[in-house]
Amino acid sequence: MTSDVITGVMSAQTQAWQKLKEDTVAIRLKTGSFGCVRVMTPEQRKEIAAIWGIPERQFRPNTEIIDTRNKAYRSCLKFGRWAREYWKINTYPFDDGTRLARKSFVPKFIERIDQYKIELAEAAEMFSTQDYPALVAAEKESRGDRFVPAMYPTDVANAFYISYKFPSLDVNEQMARFMPELSSKMEADIRNEFSKAVQASYDEFSQEFSRLVTKFIESMKSGKKFRKTTVENITQFAGWFKNMDIAGDATFSELVEKANGLLSNAGVETIRSSSLVKAEITKGMEEVSQEIEAHMIDRASRSITF
Repeated sequence: MTSDVITGVMSAQTQAWQKLKEDTVAIRLKTGSFGCVRVMTPEQRKEIAAIWGIPERQFRPNTEIIDTRNKAYRSCLKFGRWAREYWKINTYPFDDGTRLARKSFVPKFIERIDQYKIELAEAAEMFSTQDYPALVAAEKESRGDRFVPAMYPTDVANAFYISYKFPSLDVNEQMARFMPELSSKMEADIRNEFSKAVQASYDEFSQEFSRLVTKFIESMKSGKKFRKTTVENITQFAGWFKNMDIAGDATFSELVEKANGLLSNAGVETIRSSSLVKAEITKGMEEVSQEIEAHMIDRASRSITF
């Protein structure tokens, strides 16, 4: 390979890397809740067992301090779970605690998560002022002399939270100026992490899309009435992938659009009622399936590099 070719490849990779950084944002999300399980050290177990007058071996090291089946408490937990699910399904894994997304996704992300935060604050305040005192009173009555007030904070509303931030993935300018070697290494590490994250995500996309297409084909050939979701799952995947396609895999994008076009142009009822349309679409989807498998094999032989 000549030096001009090598230079051209490196220049193309650098341009792809710069474009990816321009189009992509890193997102960190944290959630928290009031912990209802207390884990005690051996010393704490020994001390409390002595206070309660029971053998230390009979004392459970981990204990729930309130009834976690309480509906208000569980209602508070769901907002953090929803936020994490929304964050994960619309982003790429990058490193521990950080995920990547298109910058165009940020306004939707902020709107959705801020709404969860508002609803969580309201639910947590209601739990803290209404249900929580009653739960503590019930524990005090049932535990009697074994009740430990220090385990129960007065206000637990602030223990429930959802927070997010958008950390910079650029190397600090001062570091680049005064520590160029370390700066270059950090830049290379970031680019490598980007490459691995995108590669892994596109592998998952391909596998999921292949699964949906295969399921559609099997449903068409079964002779039974297929479910509407068999079609909708593919069209929804196509819409979702448009927002997730940050690396610009033209071949895979074309396959997704081809499958979506086959289904969108016909519609569920037409596919059900017309055996001719059903046969034509099934044939088209079989071609898509074969092309997906070929693309996955090709992708496995090379890697995305920025």
